[in-house]
Amino acid sequence: MTSSLSHIAAAARLPSRLSAAVAIGIAGAAAVYATYRLRWRVEGPFLLQRCTVLASTLTEAELAAEADEYREVDVRLDLNGTIEEVAAAGTLSRRLGEARIDCRNMLLLPGFVNAHTHSTEMLSRGLIPPVPLDLWVLRLLSTVAEAIGCFGAPSDALHLAALHCAVESLLGGCTSVLDHCFVSSRADAEAITSAYRAVGVRLFFAPMLNDDAVKYEGYIPVASDAAARNAMASDSASACACARGLAADGTLRTEQAASDPAACARAVALWEELVCALHRPAEGCSLVIGPVTVYSCSLPMLREAAAIRRRHRLHGHIHLLESRAQKLEACRCARFPGGSAVRLLDEAGFLHVEGTVTSCAHACWLEADDMRLLASAGAAVVHNPLSNLRLGSGVCQVRRCLEAGVAVGLGCDGACSSDGQDITEAIKAACLVSTLATPEYKQWLSARETLRLAYEGGAAAVGLGARGGKILAGRLADLTLWDLTSLSLLPQTDPASLLALGRPQAGPAAAG
Repeated sequence: MTSSLSHIAAAARLPSRLSAAVAIGIAGAAAVYATYRLRWRVEGPFLLQRCTVLASTLTEAELAAEADEYREVDVRLDLNGTIEEVAAAGTLSRRLGEARIDCRNMLLLPGFVNAHTHSTEMLSRGLIPPVPLDLWVLRLLSTVAEAIGCFGAPSDALHLAALHCAVESLLGGCTSVLDHCFVSSRADAEAITSAYRAVGVRLFFAPMLNDDAVKYEGYIPVASDAAARNAMASDSASACACARGLAADGTLRTEQAASDPAACARAVALWEELVCALHRPAEGCSLVIGPVTVYSCSLPMLREAAAIRRRHRLHGHIHLLESRAQKLEACRCARFPGGSAVRLLDEAGFLHVEGTVTSCAHACWLEADDMRLLASAGAAVVHNPLSNLRLGSGVCQVRRCLEAGVAVGLGCDGACSSDGQDITEAIKAACLVSTLATPEYKQWLSARETLRLAYEGGAAAVGLGARGGKILAGRLADLTLWDLTSLSLLPQTDPASLLALGRPQAGPAAAG
């Protein structure tokens, strides 16, 4: 943590009250993390004895809900961060040099995956009230820019924000994070990745780039009555606030946002540079190609992004059909084949790249044909219930996606639209909001199913696939231990249900 804490100290010396407050807050979070992590900060390999586990985490097969009972096991972890052996409780003996952890009264789970977030939003958390996505984006641009401007260098701000995001994610049980983060240089990217490395969280780093001629202008859909409202606003006799648009002069855009070929070239060059400099999966940092959205990226840019992925076998990540307005934009805009944003991604070659996974954040407004296309491409959806509810964007139809064969993970989204990085809050929200999808209660997500979205679905969404999401020999030892004696998990009636639907007051103990 030395490098990270030195950045905090440097930022805290800046004269700005905001930068000092941010730095002190993150220093506090880092201190909590450091104190907390020291409990298990011993040299491996490890032997975890008498862990309580869910039966479904011990098998590749799908288990019916009634068969997903609790079991007690011993788990051996090797020095390479892999699960070496899983056996019935009390059957594995401690080897010479092995650190033994008594896991009685602890629930062992695969680490959760925060499969969609934006760490830079940690800098201006709390500054934007709940408003629709279009208004929120404009406020985000100004608030984050102002917050970054309080620091001596943008990279310092981005490092602190990523450190804060990583610590909060870890304390909520996440061992992996996909950070869809806007960067403008290699220095920015190195500052972010070094923060995750210091904390020890597995990072899927998706530099979020676009080629709008005016930044994120394409993110805001064209109003169907834009011309009429502009005329109304220009008529002093009938002018009213309801006719004004989001442009600086109060007008509404009447045509699709223009793209900038030079911006596209810069984005592609930066992605290529970062792949060479930072893509180190074995060291815990995987570069993911992350165009911001089909609305702020031209078709040539999406094709270039797909080409980079094919050259380097990289996973992809993108925002998809987050709001009702984006769905309407796709339906009426000629560049979307058949009125489908999913088909546009497919025809651009971005949706399916052999040997990789494309994860699509939000996906609140999918049609049945969209779901079938996602499933056939092996793509995944990332459900972000907190931000979608906060911004009134809609609700992802998780059950329908799962039935169509689409993998679904969970994300916290950025802290300006979700107010935090505690994945257990997203788990609870995902479980409860599923009750709005249908009156047929048997179709609602159960607590166990929602937990599984956070670890097994999340692993699939970021491309860990058969390497994570289970407690099996040969899988990654990205595991968490939950203290079943903490108040929020008492009485020990059904720990999985209490974890998914309660409010854990004590974080997990990092086991690997």
